[in-house]
Amino acid sequence: AFRDYGEGFCIFSDIAVAANVLLQKFPHQSSTADPTTKSKGIRRILIIDLDVHQGNGNAALFQGNDKVQTFSVHCRSNYFSKKEHSDLDIELPAGSTDVK
Repeated sequence: AFRDYGEGFCIFSDIAVAANVLLQKFPHQSSTADPTTKSKGIRRILIIDLDVHQGNGNAALFQGNDKVQTFSVHCRSNYFSKKEHSDLDIELPAGSTDVK
């Protein structure tokens, strides 16, 4: 799903909503005054999309956002819409299995 329309089986991206809520509710706060104190909050989020289709909605939603990284494993030949660029895309050939 994209910012202004759904796609595939998604009306909206619940993962994108959750990531944005976490970033807003728990912003990263580094503690530079005392180096022994741990920093608090969410520094970065990794969205892993393991699906036959590319995670194009999340890739588009978080394009250019250095706090959210997108990683998609999907079928190379199964694009029903424009391919977006995730931070990391792994395309598998059609018919791939986990059998050696």
